[in-house]
Formats: sequence, structure tokens, C-alpha cells
Amino acid sequence: MSMEDLNRIVADHLAELVARLDADGRAEVASLQARMRAASDPKPYARRLLLALAEALPPEHPVALAILRQANWRAPDVLDRAAIDAEAAALLSLAGLSFEPEPAMTTNAMTTNASTANAGTPAPGPAALMDLVRRRVLATTPVLSEDEARALGRDGVARDLIRLDGPRGATAVPRFQFEPSGRPREVVVRVNRLLGADRDPWGVTAWWLATNVWLGDPPADLLGTDRDDDLVACAGVTLGED
Repeated sequence: MSMEDLNRIVADHLAELVARLDADGRAEVASLQARMRAASDPKPYARRLLLALAEALPPEHPVALAILRQANWRAPDVLDRAAIDAEAAALLSLAGLSFEPEPAMTTNAMTTNASTANAGTPAPGPAALMDLVRRRVLATTPVLSEDEARALGRDGVARDLIRLDGPRGATAVPRFQFEPSGRPREVVVRVNRLLGADRDPWGVTAWWLATNVWLGDPPADLLGTDRDDDLVACAGVTLGED
């Protein structure tokens, strides 16, 4: 079961969850949603949110069972761009659900009419959600200035550096790819070339910034820590290489 599946289950039973959460439960859920929206990695807060929802339901309730059995949902393959996009969209959707009761609704109405409880502004579609994800990445990831980016050119190793399309046609070059001296990190160039950063810069950015199950940390956090060989080996495993 994926995060997309879990989000769909919660959304389908939103009215019942709204009816069962008390004021403290709603406050906890709202706090976790706010942390999800602000965090570079919202998954730990999403897990806590799902468990808080499960605790508001009887143990035998199908939603509680789905959440408790799948609290550690299946993560998408790091090169499966569609699955990564779907998970990111599901996380944003979960963070945006309203668990506050409608003032004019009775408890019975909330319990029996999920569509009414979920009425209001339509949820953004996948393209809009992915635009939000990318904007958040650009807002939280240090990048080169426009002058620094222009100075790189596109010759030699510069062709293997991640370049992200930003708002209004601007190009963002994540700063983690560079030594303090300003030179591109050799290991970054090597890994980017392995993973195909020129073809899928956003997918390779996700590889660098997301917590890696083999490394225990986001690969970008390990740059400059004498673990270059581990980074290259992990990139090779990602591609199914020895």
C-alpha cells in the first residue's frame, strides 16, 4: 500500500474522522499538518498524523486497520518519477485536508455525508501539487546566484550539474553540488552522470535531498564527510549495477 492509497482512504472517510476527533485530537492533527507543510521531509510527521487518526477510531475499524498495518508505507523507487510525484502529491493533499467540523453541520450529518464535509475549494490537481512541491524545493534548497549560475557555462563538468527550472524562466543550480571554494564536487558530478541529471534534474535532486534507506541520511548531507565511495556505490545500486 502506497502513501497515495493511505491518503485516499483518509479522504474517503474524512467526515467520520472529523466526527470522532475531539478538540485535542484536532489540535494535534492541525499541528502535524503544519509541520508537514514546513518540513523538507514531511514523511515522519505524516506517519504521526496517520497514527493519531487511527487512535481516534475503534481498533477494528477498516481505516484504523489500514493505517496501523501500513504505518511504514512502501516508498517509491528513487528512479520512478511518476511514483515519487504521486507520493509527493498525496503528502501535500493529506497536509491540506480539513479536520474541522463545519459550523452548520450536525454530528450525524458529518458521519453520513462525506462529500458535504469535504466541500469547499476544490483540491488542486496533480500538476498544481507538483508545482507546489517544486516551489518548496526551490525555497528550501540554497542555490547559486544568477551571476554564479551564468558563470558556469555549459562546458565540461558543468553539463553534469543539476539545473532546475524556476519561476519566470530562471534556472536554479543547487549549491550542495559545490565545494566551499566554488568548484563542483567530483563525487556530485560522478553521481549526477550516473543517475542522468541532464535528463531528469528534479528526480536526481530528489535522490540527493531525500533520506536514503541504505545511507541512513540524505546523500547531500554526507558530502564532505569522506563517504564519497558510499555515495557512488549507492547510486550504482539504485541503477541495479554492481
